[in-house]
Amino acid sequence: MNIYHVTFTKHLPSILLGGIMPFQTTNWVRTGDKSRYGAGEIYAFTEQEDAVRWAAKMDWQFNQEMGSGEITILTAKRGDGWQIDDADPLTRLGSKGDWLKRMNRIPPADILEVAPVTPELIREATQRQKA
Repeated sequence: MNIYHVTFTKHLPSILLGGIMPFQTTNWVRTGDKSRYGAGEIYAFTEQEDAVRWAAKMDWQFNQEMGSGEITILTAKRGDGWQIDDADPLTRLGSKGDWLKRMNRIPPADILEVAPVTPELIREATQRQKA
C-alpha cells in the first residue's frame, strides 16, 4: 500500500536526496501565537484524491492558483508507524481515505513517484470523486 505526501515543489531536490524528514519548517501555524500545528510529524493521505484536494487548497493558500506546479504530490511506500491524524475533522469531511501522521523519516528509496499538481491532475481527481 502507498501513501501520498503533499509538499512544495521547491523542496524536491532535498527530499529526493535525503527523504521526507520530520521536524521541518511547518506550513501551517495557529493564528494567535503563531505556534506550529502538530509536533513536527510527517503528514500523508491513503488516497490520491484526498492528496490532490489538499494540494489544491495549499496551492490556493500560498500561490492564489490551483495547479500552479509549485505544489507536488509524492507517492511513497507506506511503511510502519503511521497513526490516524484526527486533528481537523471539518477539513476531512468528504475524504475518501485516512489522513495519517508519523514521526519517522521516509527514506528516498521509498519515494515511488513525483507529480507536480497541474490543472489536469486536479480535473482528473475531481472527475474520479464524482464517479
